[in-house]
Amino acid sequence: MREHGWIGFFAWVFILAAAVPAMAAEDIHIATPALASHITVEPIANPQQVVVSVLDPAGEPIRDLQPHDFIMARGIRKARVVAVEPLQASKATPLNLLMVIDNSFSMQERGAISPLLAALDGLLKDVRPIDNVHAVVFSDREARTVGGRALNARIFKSNQASEWKRFFAEVFDRGITTRTYLYEAVMAGLDIVKNMPANEQKLMVVFSDGEDLNSKIGRPEVEAAAFGIKKFQVFCIDYMPREKTDEFLTNLARDHHGRIWKARSASELVPIFQDFKSTILHKYVLTYELLNPIAIEPKALSFDVPVTTTGKPVSHMVFFPTGKSDIPGQYVQLNSSAEAEAFKPAALTGFSSRYFNILNFVGKALRDLPDARIGIVGCTSDYGPENKNLTLSQGRAEAVKEYLQRIWSIDAARMLVEARHLPAEPSSEDTRDGRLENQRVEFIFDSDAAQSRAVGGLIAEAGNRNSVQARLDLYPLPAITGSEVLIQGNDRLLKTLSAGTEISTSYSFPLDDLGRDRLTRLSAIEAVIRVTDAGGQVHEASSDLCQIKANPKVVIQELAHPPFGAVNLEPDTVTVEEITVLDSSPLLNYVYFDTGRSDIPGRYALFKTAAEAQTFDPATLKGTMEKYRHALNIIGKRAAERPKAKLKIVGCNSGFGEEKGRTDLSRSRAESVRSYLRTIWGIDPSRLEAEARGLPAAASAGSLPEGRAENQRVEIYADDPGILDTVQSTYIEALSDTETFRITSEIEPGAVLKRWSIEIYGDTQRLEGLTGEGELEPSYLLALKDVGLLNIGNYKTVAAALEAVDSKGQSLRARDTSTVQFVKREERLARREGYKVIEKYALILFDFDRAEIKDRNKLVMDRIASRIREVPSATVKIVGHTDTIGKLDYNVALSKKRAETACNLILASGITAKERVAFEGKGPVDPLFDNGLPEGRAFNRTVTVILEYEQK
Repeated sequence: MREHGWIGFFAWVFILAAAVPAMAAEDIHIATPALASHITVEPIANPQQVVVSVLDPAGEPIRDLQPHDFIMARGIRKARVVAVEPLQASKATPLNLLMVIDNSFSMQERGAISPLLAALDGLLKDVRPIDNVHAVVFSDREARTVGGRALNARIFKSNQASEWKRFFAEVFDRGITTRTYLYEAVMAGLDIVKNMPANEQKLMVVFSDGEDLNSKIGRPEVEAAAFGIKKFQVFCIDYMPREKTDEFLTNLARDHHGRIWKARSASELVPIFQDFKSTILHKYVLTYELLNPIAIEPKALSFDVPVTTTGKPVSHMVFFPTGKSDIPGQYVQLNSSAEAEAFKPAALTGFSSRYFNILNFVGKALRDLPDARIGIVGCTSDYGPENKNLTLSQGRAEAVKEYLQRIWSIDAARMLVEARHLPAEPSSEDTRDGRLENQRVEFIFDSDAAQSRAVGGLIAEAGNRNSVQARLDLYPLPAITGSEVLIQGNDRLLKTLSAGTEISTSYSFPLDDLGRDRLTRLSAIEAVIRVTDAGGQVHEASSDLCQIKANPKVVIQELAHPPFGAVNLEPDTVTVEEITVLDSSPLLNYVYFDTGRSDIPGRYALFKTAAEAQTFDPATLKGTMEKYRHALNIIGKRAAERPKAKLKIVGCNSGFGEEKGRTDLSRSRAESVRSYLRTIWGIDPSRLEAEARGLPAAASAGSLPEGRAENQRVEIYADDPGILDTVQSTYIEALSDTETFRITSEIEPGAVLKRWSIEIYGDTQRLEGLTGEGELEPSYLLALKDVGLLNIGNYKTVAAALEAVDSKGQSLRARDTSTVQFVKREERLARREGYKVIEKYALILFDFDRAEIKDRNKLVMDRIASRIREVPSATVKIVGHTDTIGKLDYNVALSKKRAETACNLILASGITAKERVAFEGKGPVDPLFDNGLPEGRAFNRTVTVILEYEQK
């Protein structure tokens, strides 16, 4: 017989002990259609699993079964077997095991020690560290106190197979007893079991080769001690020298859900242990999922519910144009009674088709329910010709009454006409749509049935569905006495159909029977099947939910005129003035390279020939980034003008990925820069020292992609400070008294825009545009710098033009204009007026995460301080900036510290009018340059100093 592992043995024990009595095994139906078998089902705690024993007609386990070999159901629910796992392969479960082993002298006399040791070794050889295994053996000398009594028992615990082997070898050598203490050993074992975790399975195995002869306690005490222990099983092996099994062992195993084996000779011990393991292991864990026997179709319903702009139902309202009492043409009016007879609500699809047949739904409901009566109330708004016009209200109600009487043959006595001003629950008169909604006829029903039939009929299902289906796929119970299928929602019964004893596979429930108006008040519905079997047991199952969504549809928008609106452009007048800018920009002496590349990137301005470079003039460059693009040309030109100056060119890499350890890449980068300065600017090679290293000396954070990009660079140093000095330039810019245009729009409430555009014009020339779909934002801002201040100065007006198209394709147009006043520098000079001058200085860039002002920056600070003293009327603004690497709060504080350091240096240089000088730190907010580029981040690690004054 095949030997099996400890893992499978323990898994079976857990599953059997964890069986849930509340799950009736007889509710589970399992069969093997292709195999004759007897199946025993053992439910377990996991509701998605059962343990089954599958035996052939001879009582032998059937092995190697797969999911397709089984069919399964619970009650009326079919199940799909998703996994079939032999117990020995199932996941191991920690075990609490207590063994009571008879080690009396008679074992030696009967020659049973060696076979028993072999059997125990087979049982314990796979014990795991997670298992809690104890043994109790007899002892003539040792004692264990239980309940105040000293018991002749010896206790051992281990989870190591080698220790168990040594223990039992010693027990059956020097530990053999001359007496038999079976009851005391079992009592000691029960004491250990009781101290095991209460919520875990506990197993006791008792092996004995003789009756108890010497215990100081009796059998009743042992049985009483064992009573009531939860999750506890006992298995016994009777090796006593008689044919009949021992009564004590038999009862102990039976009372505690176990089994007893009878060993008649020592040679049977190993086979009995193996048979024990084989029997319990040849079972299967079936993992299954229950299939829902009932489904509802569709999975979702979406109803278009006619409402007012305030969300109130309008399925009992007919709306009229201002000052009119004729029924509007959008409402469907049949031409004859014959057409009324042919009217089929089920044939109508879509929201508009149903709502605009409101007169016919009302007429059909009144005709089908001859006892129902209706009130017809005409109303007006308070606007213009509508105001307090009861004649108009009366005319509207009479027009509706006449139609119902003429086409639907409704007796006039069943229709009570009333005229009033505003409706009892009016919409807001503050909006155009609200006023139109008050211009209506309302129906008031005296019958809930008539109201439900008329009002419900106007509610359209978005998918044009007229019913829901209940689809059934039941497990066929042997006999049923009755069944019913029903639809319910929010615990409210909507409709029941009796299915009897012959259950169909599909049942249909018309939406009109369920009540469309009732459905819109529910979040979901479900189908339910109830089957009563021959035993009177009711089996019930519910479908998944059919979700219900109510989509409010504002009816008045189907009747309203095209929307109107306005656009407003602020400010009304824009003043643009030419100013002189003196720009002092730092020269960033780094050239950044793409990952793994040594060629100078294309974003740098490079001349193709030395002749082309001769016309280069740095003074013509505007702005910091334009100057940086020419950094190599500025350095080359200055070096050419200073023939004694020497340059040091240091190539670096990021030390990451493909650049790790690539000093050759660093050298190639340095050589690329060296070669350009030599060939284009004619710098003697002896003046150009190239060096290669890994990371830069002042490296950025290599843990971040941005930092690694910054470390992929060439650094240029010069022994002449003039080569890396700031770059000065003077140029004309424009300054406006406002930074932005604000464009606001006003669209009439309730208008649904499909698309829109806002175009900005300078006189008749388009400057900018903005397009979108859906609703407009309250306002839009357009920065003047985005369209060019000097460009705007060329126009007399700037206009904003709004065009919009609503959901019906109807258009609106609106326009607003601002005046432009452009003040040229020459005009102010001609009038002998001063003109504005702005001087911009930026400190040579700070190292990453540093605020110290280095020597090169101190030279710049001296110039700034000198310039402030020269222009005593200038206001000074000092602003600190950072890149985006790091936390916002930290960067703001760092930028403020940089600005404060610069401010203190300026004030310390002798500036007495401190009120002229202000500083602030912006951190990464309002960045000066693009943080997506390494040079942008480097330039953002700066302090800017701006002097502003008027030059006479």
